[in-house]
Amino acid sequence: MKSPSDHDRQTIVQMLRQFREAQETLLHSGQGSGGNPKLMPKTWTAEMRELERCLEVLARSKPRLHRQVMACYVDPTIGRRKMRGRMERRGKADVMVWPQLGPCAHVLKWAKLPEAGKASEYSCVVATYPSWVNKPLVALAVACLLREYEPPSDAVGPALPAEMLAA
Repeated sequence: MKSPSDHDRQTIVQMLRQFREAQETLLHSGQGSGGNPKLMPKTWTAEMRELERCLEVLARSKPRLHRQVMACYVDPTIGRRKMRGRMERRGKADVMVWPQLGPCAHVLKWAKLPEAGKASEYSCVVATYPSWVNKPLVALAVACLLREYEPPSDAVGPALPAEMLAA
């Protein structure tokens, strides 16, 4: 991908986060019946196949970076917890800050608790990864994936199917 934008980087990260779920639909597709072959699941798009190819290239050429990106985005431990958060203005964007969140985790989703009233308590889905994950190396791995990634010519619409965006 030539001169990747922030949107391209976010798309790759979202695809990495949904990678295992898409693989599961590939392995356990319920489509096809009788003598008909199983059809390709809607979540295993041409974009996901291209990302899989890029991950294989990264694993062969730079295995250390591959381990870092896989541990951080593809295979983290997912859990739910109640945390306090606050909105801060950084430049032109509002950013949610989680003071109780450690350095080896990131919040995937959050929702305000109805019983919290005016308190800033949220129910959060948190991805936790091992302490050996180095964030600068993860960023470098994502940059390598962006350089290797070539959007498929038969791509129709967004890189992530609606089923995966809703998840």
